[in-house]
Amino acid sequence: MSLRRPVIGVVLAMLAGAAAAYADDTQKLPASIEKRLQSFDPAAVTAALHYFTSPARKTSLEAMLPNIMQAMSVALDRANPGIDPEKRKQALQLAQEAVMDKLDLLIDLSMISALEVFSKDELIALDEFYSTPVGQSVQAKMPQLVARLPATMQVVMPLVIEDMRAKLKTNGLEVKL
Repeated sequence: MSLRRPVIGVVLAMLAGAAAAYADDTQKLPASIEKRLQSFDPAAVTAALHYFTSPARKTSLEAMLPNIMQAMSVALDRANPGIDPEKRKQALQLAQEAVMDKLDLLIDLSMISALEVFSKDELIALDEFYSTPVGQSVQAKMPQLVARLPATMQVVMPLVIEDMRAKLKTNGLEVKL
């Protein structure tokens, strides 16, 4: 399994940018997250903890795994053209295991990001909404919405590029797109 380390490294690299802001290495992350939580309003933290640790939230994140794995598959194929199909299969299995192993860390770091972005009142409102049956239904459907975004972008981006080319030409700019 010569691909085990590189593939796991790719998965962990996805989290590294966010994790670097909170600790020097993964051994220090839980303490760093706990310390970081202490810097926020306790009511905001309570709402964020309730929302981000709810079973529905974890299920919603797990439902996004196919999208994450699709991105991993593309990245693996780009980095390893002509990879042996069996090695590819093993690498993707290891990547999926690595993502699942880091799901709690992803939730924790997402919670910190939410505390940095949303106000206390917004977090309380989010938690209250997502605690309702309608909110839980919306949350359960989010992976379906996210899964449709690439197809939407495939429709929109050619139109954006066409518009950009026309505007560049009108302004006398020659830039390749």
